[in-house]
Amino acid sequence: MARMSEPYVQAGGTGIYLGPVLLVMLVGFIIGLINGSIIVCRGVEAFIITLGTGQVLRGLNYIYTNGAPGGSVSKFWSNFGSKSLGGIIPYAVVLYAVLMIIFMVLLHKTVFGRHIYAIGSNSEAARLSGVKVKFHKIMAYGLCGLTASIAGVMLAARVRVGEPNGSTGYDMDAIAAVVFGGTSMAGGRGSLICTLAGVLIMAVMNNILNLLGVNPYLQIVIKGLIILVAVLIQKKNK
Repeated sequence: MARMSEPYVQAGGTGIYLGPVLLVMLVGFIIGLINGSIIVCRGVEAFIITLGTGQVLRGLNYIYTNGAPGGSVSKFWSNFGSKSLGGIIPYAVVLYAVLMIIFMVLLHKTVFGRHIYAIGSNSEAARLSGVKVKFHKIMAYGLCGLTASIAGVMLAARVRVGEPNGSTGYDMDAIAAVVFGGTSMAGGRGSLICTLAGVLIMAVMNNILNLLGVNPYLQIVIKGLIILVAVLIQKKNK
């Protein structure tokens, strides 16, 4: 996004300039659909495929950027990434709240959402009930790719450049927050509200560890242990 926006910024542009943003979101959605199609149609392990795809994309990103920060974002996006609505609520939080509402409605008030939960609980039973399991799974991966691309846009807006290594470690934080929020790794159980609680808990924990001066490498160990313990508890209570 930042590199595509650079000519616009150098020409004096300060507006929203949606072209690069929409392109990034489209690419994220398509990558999610590709991941989902491979996983669903070939019946392979989701974690391995997403990990492999992530490594490929990371490598392509390094080739494109030479591993160095570059590009720039317009004033609109730099303000959106760092300033607050009315000087109180950060715009990033406003966007997060809007997305939360949209996806809560999608998951709890639509047929698509109910089918997603049904598939997570028992995909074979859902299939026998007439649910298009493959389609819904692929679309779910597409939405994951879309939301990941939105997160990338916000990261670029916050740091004001394209940073190839800017998301390092965020994957572990995301997994830990979701698991800590009670979402079942086997599927069928979980909610956005619980995930939000997990995000807040992880944020507080990160701040406490930083204030205490805990070694950053030890923090990685702690987060890994949190994931392991949470998964084991889920397994025990299943």
